[in-house]
Amino acid sequence: MLLAGAALSAANLLCPRLLPAQTVPPEEAGMQIYAKGESPSQSSLEAVLGEGSTTVPATLMPCAGCHGADGRGRPEGGVTPSDITWSVLTRPYRSDDSLARRRPAYDAESLRRALREGIDPAGNELGATMPRYRISDGDLDSLIKYIKRLGVANDPGLTATTIRAATVVPAGGPMAAAGESIAALLRAYFDELNQQGGGIYGRKIELEVLRAGGTPAEIASQVCESVHSRQIFALVGILAPGAEHELRECLEQAAVPAIDAFATEPDGDLPAKSRIFHVLSGLPQQARMLVKYAQDRPGSPGSGIAVVYPQGRGLLAHAVIDECRARSCKLAAAVSYTDFEAGKIAASLSTQKIGMVFFLGGGGELEEMLVAARQSHWRPTIFQPGPLAGEDVFSIAPEFADRVFFSFPTLPTDIEPAALEEYAFLARKYKLAPGQPLRTLYALSPAKVFAEALRQSGRELGRDKLVETLSGMYNFTTGWTPPVTYGATRRVGALGAYVVRLNLKNKSFAQVQPWMAP
Repeated sequence: MLLAGAALSAANLLCPRLLPAQTVPPEEAGMQIYAKGESPSQSSLEAVLGEGSTTVPATLMPCAGCHGADGRGRPEGGVTPSDITWSVLTRPYRSDDSLARRRPAYDAESLRRALREGIDPAGNELGATMPRYRISDGDLDSLIKYIKRLGVANDPGLTATTIRAATVVPAGGPMAAAGESIAALLRAYFDELNQQGGGIYGRKIELEVLRAGGTPAEIASQVCESVHSRQIFALVGILAPGAEHELRECLEQAAVPAIDAFATEPDGDLPAKSRIFHVLSGLPQQARMLVKYAQDRPGSPGSGIAVVYPQGRGLLAHAVIDECRARSCKLAAAVSYTDFEAGKIAASLSTQKIGMVFFLGGGGELEEMLVAARQSHWRPTIFQPGPLAGEDVFSIAPEFADRVFFSFPTLPTDIEPAALEEYAFLARKYKLAPGQPLRTLYALSPAKVFAEALRQSGRELGRDKLVETLSGMYNFTTGWTPPVTYGATRRVGALGAYVVRLNLKNKSFAQVQPWMAP
């Protein structure tokens, strides 16, 4: 964007809801303009190209796209954008080429003129591909304030000796105890990392625990306010049941990187350039793998397919429906309910000759429906994301045991002996509560991904660098999960699922399909 030519960036990274102008401090507003080409004040912000014949939204040409998060310039397409750190701008300049171009030092006023008119302090026109900007006075002031800190100030939560991370847990309610167990485990892991290796490149990781409660909007507000006030560099682990969507929107807008254990949004709702990474597939991704398995498995019935779901899981149902449509499945019915009436649903689906059911209710409800199915002499094949099942499924009639299939994003067989030894060591040394459920132990996987990304990022660390490094992570082994791989547009590391069926004798699950990926 600034003071050098550049090609158009590929696309607008994100279009989050904008905060009211009065809630955004000038430097933060300047950062949003610089990084995304967005005006927090909702004022018009446009880039004028060439001779003025072409105008595009500034979101298509964010400063950081050419000059980088640190303002030092990134060569692209044969063009090397200028270094626009304030220490460089405020020094006189003379080029080394034969034209011997010179300019006096910039000050705030001459920089304003350069941005709006494309003229440097000597009156020279800037490069032909350097845009000029239609930008309000207030937004321009904020942008210049931010430019003055480029290359000088670290990102929030980052110093020469520390990296301040945080995890989010419930302030109360039924999941509060699990949240405290996760927080204790993460603190033990990072404390041991700091003691054994001195941190990452001389920086020790400090872990804050952010406890939040209330409505989803209140939880998101509390977390994002804490991230700002406590100067958090990144989040590692988020346990905020029911508030995942609101929290994600808030964190994306604040440009805070986060690594969580399980995805919570359908694939299509995950922004391609999101700063929020997930280690394991969530329910939507697991449900999609069930559709794939149902279609590909030998002997799949040709009769109709139904989706049965409680009204609160409409997004999950749509993930199943979308996958069915993409695979040209014979989707015959979609049944939503508020009060589960097993007999009525079973009778209706039996009459429609439904052969396969994707059931998105709980394990107890599934048991009720299969009892009703037996009474109706209806023998469907059932598919259910495993985390929804619970222990109730082990009470279903034996005759259905080989007709019910579940998906899981990981299995105990993924856990390496070294990972169990590491946990046992941490539990002894830091006196962690015994008998932790697997969900608590899986919280270590985001911590391991975070630590590895810090190592790969090197000494020149920043939020943008962390996101860039995570985006290039390939086949990383956490010891707890399938290998983790991200990409430019991929934000679920172990994207896929296993398919299992019931073993009623041992009250366990038996794997029927190796790891499945999209």
